[in-house]
Amino acid sequence: RGVRVLATGDFSLRYFNDDHDINGFLMQKGSNVLLDWDVTQRTENVFENALLFDPSRWKKVKPTPYEYLPFGCGMHSCIGKYLALLEMRLLLIVMFQRYSFRIPQHFLDIMSYTLLQSVHFLKKPHLHL
Repeated sequence: RGVRVLATGDFSLRYFNDDHDINGFLMQKGSNVLLDWDVTQRTENVFENALLFDPSRWKKVKPTPYEYLPFGCGMHSCIGKYLALLEMRLLLIVMFQRYSFRIPQHFLDIMSYTLLQSVHFLKKPHLHL
């Protein structure tokens, strides 16, 4: 989420060598176009509730390389992309090797209560209309 909402780059500038029609907009040869990554990666028709923290969104959302731009795209992508991805993986491995993580008791209590409420709800007779 952090790389999507707080991208390493803010924008990308493109120059048109030829005339292009993009969804009814004529982009003339010699035009410069500024692509705003903040807008692109917060587009509601791609990322529902775009500003909401929802890691499960990646189970159902499969954005194109031009909708999700943490490192840019195509021939203009970040030269350090693969190094950064490798470093992130290595950091997680080292953290799990050196430290032990546990879920706080108060969180477990909340989860247990929620689970018990769900089970209790399922045992109740339901109205059939």
